[in-house]
This record gives sequence, C-alpha cells and structure tokens, in this order.
Amino acid sequence: MKTTLKSEEPKKLIYRDYSKFSAECFKEDFLSNICGDEHDYSDFERNFINTLNTHAPKKYKVLRGNNKPHINKTLRKAIMKRSQLKNKANKTQKTIDIRNYKKQRNHVVKLNKQYKKDHFDKLNPKKDSKPFWESCKPYFSNKHSFGSSNIALIENGKLKI
Repeated sequence: MKTTLKSEEPKKLIYRDYSKFSAECFKEDFLSNICGDEHDYSDFERNFINTLNTHAPKKYKVLRGNNKPHINKTLRKAIMKRSQLKNKANKTQKTIDIRNYKKQRNHVVKLNKQYKKDHFDKLNPKKDSKPFWESCKPYFSNKHSFGSSNIALIENGKLKI
C-alpha cells in the first residue's frame, strides 16, 4: 500500500449563479435586445450570452486537488483549530498551550478515523462495486519493486553480473 498520496493541482470550477435569476426578467431582456426579423446565428448567440451573463453571472471556485470524500465541515474546522493551537504552542512554549494543542490533535485524529470509517461503511461493494473501488483505488499502488533488479553472483572469487 502507498504511504502517501500524490498531491494534485487545485481544480478551478466555473459555474453560473442562479440565486437571483428570474426567468421572466431574462425573457423580457432577451426579447427586447432582439431587433428586426433577420438575424444570423452569431448575433443571436452573442445576444443570448450577454443577457445570460447579466442575469446569471459566471462565478469561479477553487477546489482542493486531493480532496478527501470523508472530510466535512466539522473536521475542517477542527483541523483549523488544531493548526491555530499548534502555532500558539510553538510561539509561547507554555505547557498549557502545548496541552491544549495535544488535546485538539487527538480530537482531530479521532474525528478523522470516525468519519473515514463512516464513509467506507456507506460504500457497499455488494450493492454497487464501482463507487467502492473508485474510493479505495487511491490508497493502493500498482507500482511495486522488490529491491534491485540486478543480481550479482560470486563464483570462484569472481563477481558475475
């Protein structure tokens, strides 16, 4: 099994914000921008995209590249708190700060194990094996080596490769 997972690049997600979208307003603006009967497709497309960008603008979100499926908001907040306490303990070197950090560290480890166990318990390979193996695949390696591939033999005091 792998001891570490390969870190991936962050993913940039592009989506449209429909939180303030109104179909009626969009339709009115789109129809008011169309003038005349004869238009080619490029004018129609440009008009549609401009109206859509006004009513449902594009937004960008950056997602972690190696996002773990079992990590949720509670665990993320606990990890941030642990990092904060670690920085404070390193800075002050007080026993109370070190004790608080260690307590939070142990809490994060406990939560991580619990959420990971719950996540893999939900995946049932008997019902649907594809999601199960997709979740397990990053934890296994198909690359293996058993030491050096060159074997050296000593015969009559001479080295043979």
